[in-house]
Amino acid sequence: MGIRMNMKLTVLVCMMVCISSPLLAQQKGQWVPGQAGLNAGVIPDPGLTYANLTINYSASQLNNSYGNPISGVTGTYSFWLNENVIQYVPKHKFLGGYFAPYVSVNVASGDLNASILGLNLNGGGSGLADTYVEPFQLGWHLKWADFNVGYAFVAPTGRYSAGASNNVGSGYWGNFLTSGGTLYLTKNRATSVNLLTAFESHGSRAGANNTSSTPGQAFTDEWGLGQILPLDKNFHKLLQVGLVGYDQWQVSDNGGTLIDGVTPASSLPYYEVHAVGVQTNLILPVHGLAFFFKYYDEYAARSRPEGRTFVFGGAWTYRIPKPREAPNAVTAECSVDGSPVVEGSNQAVTASAKASNIQGLPMNYSWMITSGKVDGTGAQVRWDSTGVGPGTYTIHAKVDDGKGVSASCSSDVMVNPKPSPPPPTMSCLADPSSVQAGGRSTVTATVNDSTGTPLTYTWQANSGQIVGTGASVQFDSSGLGAGDYTVTGRVANGGGGAADCTASVSVQEPPPAPQASKVGSCNFKPGSSKLDNVCKRLLDDAAVRLQNDPKATIVLIGYADPSEKKPDIVSKARGENASQYLSKEKGVAESRMQPRNGAGTAGGGQENYRMDIVFVPDGASY
Repeated sequence: MGIRMNMKLTVLVCMMVCISSPLLAQQKGQWVPGQAGLNAGVIPDPGLTYANLTINYSASQLNNSYGNPISGVTGTYSFWLNENVIQYVPKHKFLGGYFAPYVSVNVASGDLNASILGLNLNGGGSGLADTYVEPFQLGWHLKWADFNVGYAFVAPTGRYSAGASNNVGSGYWGNFLTSGGTLYLTKNRATSVNLLTAFESHGSRAGANNTSSTPGQAFTDEWGLGQILPLDKNFHKLLQVGLVGYDQWQVSDNGGTLIDGVTPASSLPYYEVHAVGVQTNLILPVHGLAFFFKYYDEYAARSRPEGRTFVFGGAWTYRIPKPREAPNAVTAECSVDGSPVVEGSNQAVTASAKASNIQGLPMNYSWMITSGKVDGTGAQVRWDSTGVGPGTYTIHAKVDDGKGVSASCSSDVMVNPKPSPPPPTMSCLADPSSVQAGGRSTVTATVNDSTGTPLTYTWQANSGQIVGTGASVQFDSSGLGAGDYTVTGRVANGGGGAADCTASVSVQEPPPAPQASKVGSCNFKPGSSKLDNVCKRLLDDAAVRLQNDPKATIVLIGYADPSEKKPDIVSKARGENASQYLSKEKGVAESRMQPRNGAGTAGGGQENYRMDIVFVPDGASY
């Protein structure tokens, strides 16, 4: 349904003919692209439908027959078209389909501001436009498709005067063959592809200077790919979105002459235009209402303007006969969250009733339980398990629509018996884990118990003795030989639970007593007690040993040959000189050194001219 508005564009065409070339001028058909799109094959339900559709077209570019902008032509061309459609669909079928005639009474307003090779053109007008009448249209509803076919004509009711700059109508009659189809791609009919076609032929139009012309025939298709999305669970509100587009071609020569009365109108190039865009619909099927918005961007045009199109509006159907309201049906489904619970925990369980009804009425809820207490109202409540013993309990819900239609549902809640307290856990640690025979090891128990009752400990060993009571005792290895021995502990709580642990103690034989040992020997010249460097190095090593063993001592034994003068004094001096060296040079306490005299033997040779260094560890004697 639509009218092509021709106003100042006719003047532009004529100016282009006169100023430039007939190839740059153009004629227009009467169908305004952008009126269909989604649901192109669907006719209204039986009854009376009123639809209001507003189209706004604007362009700032005029293309030549090659699809390129014409140089030297600037400005804007725009129009508003408001269509008021009244359609009646009887309830009785004809040829298996529904008869769906309609009429569109249209109001238009347009404006042209152009500059052509420096010449300014301005024009515009508004008022009643041409009237579109489709006296014959049949539509069919199939399982997978809706489609329709029809015949229509355009009556030139809009203001038109040859050569005027404020025309609103086209000035000629038009005839149309139309078809529309909607193919559903899914079982629920939510996804669809759509196509509308319109073939138009035209009558003669009077032109300036006593000329006339007949615009060439045109073919238009409008297509769309759409998806319906429910906005509520009852499908009372639907959102439809989709990709849409249109294409229009001139398919036959223009007839008559241009305004110069000489140039044949057939010399004008064929026009065409192509656009793609988006559409969104809000559909309220219960109320017979639909609202829509569309936007198209023309991406190619030849011998005509190239611009963009906005379309918006709505439709309302008064169904005849008025459909009977289907009897309501209520459904309910119960569920619980938090089951099972433990006896005595006083836990709460959430109970929910998911209810729906065909008519979308508000629902009323009532709850019952075989034991316990229900808190709250509405679709979700809480069941309090305080004081309830073990067992299975049923929560009942009744849902009604306030008009006597109801449904019930139930769900079970389980209460488990209070579990017995867990037994304690016990672990043992022996410190130290290894002792010498006759020594003791402390065995300590670590216990975890949740009952809070008194704990009782018992201990035993496979040999040896246990000394003490409670969580920590001692293992006495007196009288035991070397080997590994096991200490076993047991703990019992007041609730009858018990746990055991073991710890292992290794008994070692005592080490042998430490022994004194000779760590060096210094040699002297006859009659001398002076320490040479070799001797000092030996004493330095002995000092290091003393540092490493703070309780050790050192014995310095000086020897002298009987042939030496005063051998007792010489042997003593040899030991004392070593002691003084260690004291003064190495800081060794005198209490840790024992200078002694050793007896030389006749014929002992060099052995009588020495001093022995004997290291005595703690616990040893010499």
